[in-house]
Amino acid sequence: MIYLDYSATTPVDRVVLGQFYRDVKTYYANPNSQHALGKEVQAKIARSQSRLSQLLAIQNHDVIYTSGATEANNLALLGWARKHQSSGMHLITSPFEHPSVTACFSQLVLEGYEVDVLSFDADGRINLEHLAQLIRPDTTLVSIGAVSSELGIIQDVASIHHICANHPHVVFHSDVTQAVGKIQLDLNLIDLFTLSAHKFYGMKGIGALIKRHDIVLEPVLFGGSSASLLRPGTPPAPLIISLTNALDIADAEHKSRIETVSRMHELLVSRLKEIRHLVFNSNEHSVKQIVNISLPGREAKAIQEALSEHDIFVSTQTACATKQHRSEQVFRLSQDEARATSSIRISLSHLTTESDIDQFVTVLKKVAS
Repeated sequence: MIYLDYSATTPVDRVVLGQFYRDVKTYYANPNSQHALGKEVQAKIARSQSRLSQLLAIQNHDVIYTSGATEANNLALLGWARKHQSSGMHLITSPFEHPSVTACFSQLVLEGYEVDVLSFDADGRINLEHLAQLIRPDTTLVSIGAVSSELGIIQDVASIHHICANHPHVVFHSDVTQAVGKIQLDLNLIDLFTLSAHKFYGMKGIGALIKRHDIVLEPVLFGGSSASLLRPGTPPAPLIISLTNALDIADAEHKSRIETVSRMHELLVSRLKEIRHLVFNSNEHSVKQIVNISLPGREAKAIQEALSEHDIFVSTQTACATKQHRSEQVFRLSQDEARATSSIRISLSHLTTESDIDQFVTVLKKVAS
């Protein structure tokens, strides 16, 4: 099997999985319980959260644990917009957001909000001048992902922050799910950001919304008291601990992982250039882990299925948008229907080998011929 779909999800690190199993047996009490065992679990969560803050190098931020980035994005976007609608109902986003972000804006439009979508350059980086021009007195939120899920394009988070900081009534949200573990970011520049553990070799079912202390949101879930009023229910202690464990390993191994990925990226790109008519959609501003290509004249789904028959696994789009006929992100970038309907996303890992790439390209050549 050759797995080249790491941006959809990653395998759980064995150390993380082993520790999770031990924690499930040890920290099974409800952290909301007021007895000694419940308080012990609550203290373990607090220590894990403190370590998470150290790893993310954040200051003056709250952590709200969620089931993943989708829930976290819903809480961030719906929670902020609805809480502050009396201050304004104008929102700004980019054209390269994950479906869990775009779906929130679609819902807010139905509720009467006005959403502007930013223009961008030929490489898919948002137009910063356009952002500055779009901000109005009734603008309350700017949401721009740090790294696009399909194309891997890195946005200029620092510049976006500086523009938003000139407008105290505007908060900056960023989905950093595809950035954590891949690139270094100063997360203190972002007012609200979201992540998911299964993108950096952690468990599925655990993510977080991390916000500045002074950010006030309206809940989107309701229930009993918990670790956070914004996320009622029983905190899944072993999952919460596992998120920090996965990030701890990713941080410790970051240099070696990136070196391996960079080598695999260079090899992959050089080999793909051997295929006639192949077009690269990712570019020099993309993370090394994501290489998006098109084979005009071939349907993306057919390419994926042909590769799958050889036990080679890639994505046609972000996994949360696979029912669409074309990649909207590729179409917006290229304005080319043929490229958008024939694009596949190859995503690399430190687990990827030269043999994986050689076998993948060999099969892809046959598919493309």
